[in-house]
Amino acid sequence: MKIGLALAGALFSCSLLPAQQSPGYAGLGEPPGAAVIGQQTDEARGQGGSQPSTSRPLLDYLNFYGMLNGIYDSGIPYQTTSRTGGIVTDYGGAGAQVGGGVDFVHPIRGGAFSAFYNGSYTRYSRSQYTNATQQLLGLSLVRQLGRYVSFTATESLNYSDNTGQNYFYPSSGGLFPSVQPYSSSALANTTSLTLSWHALSRVTYFIGGDFYTLHYRPGQFTSYVGGDATVGATYRVTRRDSLTGSVSYTRFGYSRGAGNSDIGSFTGSWAHVFNQYWSAGASAGVSRIMASGIASLDFGGVPSDEFQQGRFSQTTTSPIFSGTISRNFKHSTLSLMGGQSIIGGNGIYLTSKNVYGTANLAIQLSRRLRLGGTGGVNRLSSVANTASGYTAATFSLNAAYQLTERCFLNFTYSGWQYPKFGDLQRTYANRISAGVTFTSKPYAISGF
Repeated sequence: MKIGLALAGALFSCSLLPAQQSPGYAGLGEPPGAAVIGQQTDEARGQGGSQPSTSRPLLDYLNFYGMLNGIYDSGIPYQTTSRTGGIVTDYGGAGAQVGGGVDFVHPIRGGAFSAFYNGSYTRYSRSQYTNATQQLLGLSLVRQLGRYVSFTATESLNYSDNTGQNYFYPSSGGLFPSVQPYSSSALANTTSLTLSWHALSRVTYFIGGDFYTLHYRPGQFTSYVGGDATVGATYRVTRRDSLTGSVSYTRFGYSRGAGNSDIGSFTGSWAHVFNQYWSAGASAGVSRIMASGIASLDFGGVPSDEFQQGRFSQTTTSPIFSGTISRNFKHSTLSLMGGQSIIGGNGIYLTSKNVYGTANLAIQLSRRLRLGGTGGVNRLSSVANTASGYTAATFSLNAAYQLTERCFLNFTYSGWQYPKFGDLQRTYANRISAGVTFTSKPYAISGF
């Protein structure tokens, strides 16, 4: 009843706002700040971006927004602790969610700074449920340091606590798994730095590094900290085609004395811009993985015979590859990405081969109605110990309807699938949220 009254009040407030013509940025409702975060590192290193490219100019832009939703979650993480300290076993419950954020783009001399942040807080009506929070942050700085030298820095952070299934859509070359259903909270971070030297008219050399971490709670799950260093060169064959070669070294270090992995990789890639609407890219290479440590699993409900026990030391060679394609239509955008990468694991599996695929679609059906969808699937297979493969998938559909210039109705449906593991059965979970969003600029914001 309280949730319904709050939503009704918000809708009444929307009806009081004046409807005006939307000025400025003429897009699909995508906030420009979020649109460029995540592309910059790939582009600086000669790779195709993981999201659709855009020919829209970067404007000086600032947008604040707030959101109020009703929400239903069919599942919560495995062994979630209730407020009284017990274990919640009867899953599913409704609640109310408040959230908000900011989107920011600021051109600077020789470059641009972009940022976005959004966060949400969910209170469930069931007293057994611990309240949930989700926090997302993205930062990007691109700067021309001189006539031939440029610098790129990006930061991406995702924190979730008791939000149902912790999930990360495959991105950044499949760096994180798409679904982690067992932990109650997760913190994923990626920091990237790249220095580029445009030595010749067609040749660019680059050196870069990444720092990333994936931290899980409770402590039975294995967290990790990792980093890599990359050197390479890009050759612009034609105005539309470029070739890139790179060599990298990566190291993962795991918590609880679980071990570490050293990975050496060589990759070659091709990127092509067909026209202002179509672009594509592909890469292929090989990684040599040296993994050592202790394989163990010690939390209740999952039998230890799923893994080798004791110390291990193993060297593996694995192919790595990826492909991307994106299309900007008049009223929609579409991007597809897939490949195979080596990642730090999901808290149960350590260093793993990750076969992944993802798709993103946004459609402006009318002046007021925008639809979007995204989905991902990935299959983990451990390169450190013997364990059965782990395949998980996730998707999300959302709609935003513009009531007035700065007030939108929003609806989101998300689903997860993850496999039988030990005595945990194959599971399908979903989340539904609907509510109202207020923005300082007339652009729809996707649901949290």
